[in-house]
Amino acid sequence: MNTYEYKTVTLRKESNMELELNHFGREGWELVSVISNPQLGGTKYNLVGISMNTVAVFKRNTNER
Repeated sequence: MNTYEYKTVTLRKESNMELELNHFGREGWELVSVISNPQLGGTKYNLVGISMNTVAVFKRNTNER
C-alpha cells in the first residue's frame, strides 16, 4: 500500500516559478495542484491593490525513500 506525505508552498510573485517547481521535483515531490486566490491589499481608508496568492500542493511517496 502506498502512503504519501504532502507539502504546501506559497509561491512568491517575484520568484521564478519554473526554478522553484524543478527544485521540488528533484527532491522527489510531485506537483498535484495549484491554487490562486486574489488577495485585496489596502488600508483602512483606501484600496491599494490586488495581488495573487499562489499555493502549490505537492505529494511524495514515503515508501520510495
